[in-house]
Amino acid sequence: MNQSLRAACFGLLLFILSCTDPDVLKEDPNLPQIISLMPAEGYLGDSVGVLGSNLQNVDSAWVNGEPAVILSTADNSVKIIVPDSATSGPVLLHNGIGYSLGPDFTVLFNPLTELLVSTFPGLSPNDNFGPAFQIVPAPQGGFYFSAPERNQINYITEKGEVSVYAGTGQAGWQDGKANEASFNGPSGIDIDKEGNLYVADTYNSAIRKIAVGGLVSTLAGSGESGFQNGFSLLEASFDNPTDVAIDDQLLYISEFGNHAIRILNIADQQVTTAIGTGEGGFQDGDAEVAMLNFPLGIYYKSNDNTLIIADALNHSIRSYDAENGTLSTLTGNGEAGLVNGSLAEAQFSAPYDVIADGDVIYVVERTNHDVRRLSNGQVRTWAGTGEAGFQNGLAGQAKFYEPTGIAIDPDGAWYVCDYNNGLLRKIDRP
Repeated sequence: MNQSLRAACFGLLLFILSCTDPDVLKEDPNLPQIISLMPAEGYLGDSVGVLGSNLQNVDSAWVNGEPAVILSTADNSVKIIVPDSATSGPVLLHNGIGYSLGPDFTVLFNPLTELLVSTFPGLSPNDNFGPAFQIVPAPQGGFYFSAPERNQINYITEKGEVSVYAGTGQAGWQDGKANEASFNGPSGIDIDKEGNLYVADTYNSAIRKIAVGGLVSTLAGSGESGFQNGFSLLEASFDNPTDVAIDDQLLYISEFGNHAIRILNIADQQVTTAIGTGEGGFQDGDAEVAMLNFPLGIYYKSNDNTLIIADALNHSIRSYDAENGTLSTLTGNGEAGLVNGSLAEAQFSAPYDVIADGDVIYVVERTNHDVRRLSNGQVRTWAGTGEAGFQNGLAGQAKFYEPTGIAIDPDGAWYVCDYNNGLLRKIDRP
């Protein structure tokens, strides 16, 4: 049946059902009864729970007239997939005896066909400013990004003009003026409300600060790899810190060498361990037992006091409850893959960075070469095909090559460090 004929038939069926006394439908024990949808909005291809009663024998489902695949049925729920051709409208179920009309499901825009990926304005694949690893918006506009292969922190204007913000370009460990300071493989960066920049100086196993005005200092780290808490400059040691996330006077630090999340209290200059035993593993729970495996990008969500962690070699996204000191798994089962769907079903491959926009989380995956989105209990591909390459255009056709960092600007556009293409990419509405 073609789509126009199917729509006409569905419209007629809706008219017939609307003329039926709703109390009669509710009292018929042989018909499915729909109470609510969970979630009530989402994207094409999302799984949706239809909640109610007498649903165990449902054999057909529609979303605004488009046939939906049924994943499972139970007495009080039916799980369906929103069809790729669906538009917003009512959910309809059939159980071989009759029909039951439910509430409307709202289809959100499809990012793969309604977002565009472009190269950062003014840049081309021939620009040689060193691959960008992570990126954060700058208070004055534009962005700061880390360039570990050049041992520098760079600044880029909205027009794509790149300049060195700090670092001589030579590997080393030297504090002082920004143009005299040296780093060794700086990777993760974050910025506080005053505009101070914090740097995970990976191969120096140190945490550095670039103050407003450009003075570089060392906040913590002895220069020797280790796993030691205590007074930040004299006692504390790290092993390849990879990212930082600021929460007022607390600086969270991810370490892939120690498989840990550390906390630097800037006010009292003390370093403690939030999560991690020093050994890689995959375990939720309290700090004493919880385990990570190569944690990389982290993001602090101030709205619920949690730290979101890209747990790279567990191929999962973890959440640290800063109030209770516990670690949980948001999504990912420890196996590498590229699977969308519910949080329980989804699979990732080497997630490298995370960022949140309210309760929505975005993830860049280095070996899936894409950007994923977590929202309303669902994981969807936001941009990328899953294959390495360089291609601008519609988000579902665009290609990245081992992306490592992501940021959102004040206007809501996404910026991606496309590491092996040596470029910054932009994802935005047309």
